[in-house]
Amino acid sequence: MNKKPASRRLVLALMGLGLLVGGCGFSPVYSQNGAGIGPVNIAPIDGRTGYFLEQELHQLAVLEKQDTTPRNLKIKLTRDFSNIALGQDSFYKRIKINYSVEYTLEAGNNRPEIKGNFADSIAFSGSANPYSEVSLQKDAEQKAAKEIADRIWRELLIKTNATK
Repeated sequence: MNKKPASRRLVLALMGLGLLVGGCGFSPVYSQNGAGIGPVNIAPIDGRTGYFLEQELHQLAVLEKQDTTPRNLKIKLTRDFSNIALGQDSFYKRIKINYSVEYTLEAGNNRPEIKGNFADSIAFSGSANPYSEVSLQKDAEQKAAKEIADRIWRELLIKTNATK
Protein backbone atom coordinates (compact mmCIF):
# COMPACT_ATOMS: atom_id res chain seq x y z
CA MET A 1 0.00 0.00 0.00
CA ASN A 2 2.85 2.40 0.67
CA LYS A 3 4.31 1.86 -2.80
CA LYS A 4 1.58 3.73 -4.68
CA PRO A 5 2.19 7.11 -2.99
CA ALA A 6 5.96 6.74 -3.47
CA SER A 7 5.58 5.99 -7.18
CA ARG A 8 3.11 8.85 -7.53
CA ARG A 9 5.63 11.21 -5.90
CA LEU A 10 8.33 9.95 -8.24
CA VAL A 11 6.17 10.61 -11.30
CA LEU A 12 5.33 14.10 -10.06
CA ALA A 13 9.01 14.80 -9.33
CA LEU A 14 10.04 13.68 -12.83
CA MET A 15 7.33 15.83 -14.41
CA GLY A 16 8.51 18.82 -12.38
CA LEU A 17 12.10 18.17 -13.40
CA GLY A 18 11.04 18.04 -17.03
CA LEU A 19 9.37 21.44 -16.70
CA LEU A 20 12.45 22.93 -15.05
CA VAL A 21 14.85 21.59 -17.68
CA GLY A 22 12.58 22.66 -20.52
CA GLY A 23 12.32 26.19 -19.14
CA CYS A 24 16.06 26.79 -18.75
CA GLY A 25 16.89 26.76 -22.47
CA PHE A 26 18.26 23.21 -22.48
CA SER A 27 18.42 21.66 -25.93
CA PRO A 28 19.17 18.00 -26.53
CA VAL A 29 22.53 16.87 -27.88
CA TYR A 30 20.87 15.17 -30.85
CA SER A 31 18.91 18.19 -31.96
CA GLN A 32 16.79 18.13 -35.10
CA ASN A 33 17.70 21.72 -36.04
CA GLY A 34 21.36 21.38 -37.02
CA ALA A 35 24.20 23.71 -36.11
CA GLY A 36 23.05 26.72 -38.13
CA ILE A 37 25.26 26.31 -41.18
CA GLY A 38 22.22 25.52 -43.32
CA PRO A 39 21.73 22.84 -45.94
CA VAL A 40 24.94 21.91 -47.75
CA ASN A 41 25.68 19.94 -50.92
CA ILE A 42 29.14 18.40 -50.81
CA ALA A 43 30.93 18.23 -54.15
CA PRO A 44 32.79 14.98 -54.93
CA ILE A 45 36.37 14.92 -53.67
CA ASP A 46 39.13 13.10 -55.55
CA GLY A 47 40.93 10.06 -54.18
CA ARG A 48 40.24 7.45 -51.53
CA THR A 49 40.83 9.92 -48.68
CA GLY A 50 38.48 12.30 -50.48
CA TYR A 51 35.82 9.61 -50.62
CA PHE A 52 36.13 9.00 -46.87
CA LEU A 53 36.07 12.78 -46.26
CA GLU A 54 32.91 13.15 -48.31
CA GLN A 55 31.20 10.41 -46.27
CA GLU A 56 32.18 12.08 -42.98
CA LEU A 57 30.92 15.47 -44.16
CA HIS A 58 27.59 13.96 -45.24
CA GLN A 59 27.17 12.59 -41.71
CA LEU A 60 27.81 16.05 -40.25
CA ALA A 61 25.50 17.80 -42.73
CA VAL A 62 22.53 15.46 -42.30
CA LEU A 63 20.84 17.67 -39.66
CA GLU A 64 21.29 20.89 -41.64
CA LYS A 65 17.93 20.52 -43.37
CA GLN A 66 15.97 23.71 -43.83
CA ASP A 67 13.53 25.08 -46.38
CA THR A 68 16.27 27.06 -48.12
CA THR A 69 18.33 26.20 -51.17
CA PRO A 70 21.46 24.21 -50.28
CA ARG A 71 24.85 25.87 -50.67
CA ASN A 72 27.71 24.00 -52.33
CA LEU A 73 30.80 23.00 -50.37
CA LYS A 74 33.84 22.47 -52.58
CA ILE A 75 36.99 20.92 -51.18
CA LYS A 76 40.43 20.54 -52.70
CA LEU A 77 42.40 17.89 -50.83
CA THR A 78 46.02 17.03 -51.50
CA ARG A 79 47.86 14.34 -49.58
CA ASP A 80 51.09 12.42 -49.70
CA PHE A 81 52.63 9.64 -47.66
CA SER A 82 56.04 9.67 -46.11
CA ASN A 83 57.80 6.79 -44.40
CA ILE A 84 59.35 8.04 -41.19
CA ALA A 85 60.77 5.01 -39.35
CA LEU A 86 62.41 2.11 -41.15
CA GLY A 87 62.92 -0.99 -39.01
CA GLN A 88 65.83 -3.42 -39.15
CA ASP A 89 63.66 -5.83 -41.13
CA SER A 90 63.23 -3.19 -43.89
CA PHE A 91 59.54 -2.63 -43.09
CA TYR A 92 58.40 0.83 -42.17
CA LYS A 93 57.32 1.10 -38.55
CA ARG A 94 55.74 4.57 -38.85
CA ILE A 95 54.11 6.15 -41.87
CA LYS A 96 52.79 9.72 -42.05
CA ILE A 97 50.06 11.26 -44.22
CA ASN A 98 50.63 14.94 -44.95
CA TYR A 99 47.56 16.73 -46.23
CA SER A 100 46.45 20.21 -47.18
CA VAL A 101 42.85 21.30 -47.53
CA GLU A 102 41.21 24.26 -49.23
CA TYR A 103 37.45 24.62 -48.92
CA THR A 104 34.81 27.04 -50.15
CA LEU A 105 31.20 27.21 -49.03
CA GLU A 106 29.48 29.18 -51.77
CA ALA A 107 27.39 32.24 -50.99
CA GLY A 108 23.62 31.86 -50.90
CA ASN A 109 20.50 32.33 -48.80
CA ASN A 110 21.66 35.86 -47.88
CA ARG A 111 24.88 34.42 -46.47
CA PRO A 112 28.42 35.28 -47.62
CA GLU A 113 30.94 32.91 -49.16
CA ILE A 114 33.16 31.18 -46.61
CA LYS A 115 36.69 30.09 -47.46
CA GLY A 116 39.39 28.41 -45.47
CA ASN A 117 42.53 26.31 -45.73
CA PHE A 118 44.84 24.36 -43.47
CA ALA A 119 47.54 21.73 -43.55
CA ASP A 120 48.29 18.98 -41.08
CA SER A 121 49.54 15.40 -40.82
CA ILE A 122 48.61 12.14 -39.17
CA ALA A 123 51.04 9.32 -38.41
CA PHE A 124 50.24 5.67 -38.05
CA SER A 125 52.17 2.59 -37.06
CA GLY A 126 53.33 0.10 -39.62
CA SER A 127 53.56 -3.63 -39.19
CA ALA A 128 56.06 -6.44 -39.56
CA ASN A 129 53.68 -8.08 -42.01
CA PRO A 130 54.27 -6.72 -45.53
CA TYR A 131 50.68 -7.41 -46.56
CA SER A 132 49.14 -5.36 -43.79
CA GLU A 133 50.47 -2.03 -45.05
CA VAL A 134 47.54 -1.47 -47.43
CA SER A 135 45.04 -2.08 -44.64
CA LEU A 136 46.92 0.21 -42.25
CA GLN A 137 47.09 2.92 -44.90
CA LYS A 138 43.32 2.69 -45.45
CA ASP A 139 42.69 2.97 -41.70
CA ALA A 140 44.96 6.00 -41.50
CA GLU A 141 43.13 7.63 -44.42
CA GLN A 142 39.79 7.08 -42.66
CA LYS A 143 41.15 8.62 -39.45
CA ALA A 144 42.57 11.57 -41.39
CA ALA A 145 39.23 12.06 -43.17
CA LYS A 146 37.41 12.13 -39.83
CA GLU A 147 39.83 14.72 -38.43
CA ILE A 148 39.62 16.86 -41.58
CA ALA A 149 35.80 16.72 -41.64
CA ASP A 150 35.54 17.68 -37.98
CA ARG A 151 37.91 20.60 -38.46
CA ILE A 152 36.15 21.87 -41.61
CA TRP A 153 32.77 21.65 -39.88
CA ARG A 154 34.00 23.47 -36.77
CA GLU A 155 35.51 26.25 -38.90
CA LEU A 156 32.30 26.56 -40.95
CA LEU A 157 30.26 26.74 -37.76
CA ILE A 158 32.49 29.43 -36.27
CA LYS A 159 32.60 31.49 -39.47
CA THR A 160 28.83 31.12 -40.06
CA ASN A 161 28.00 32.31 -36.56
CA ALA A 162 30.52 35.17 -36.84
CA THR A 163 28.73 36.53 -39.93
CA LYS A 164 25.25 36.51 -38.36
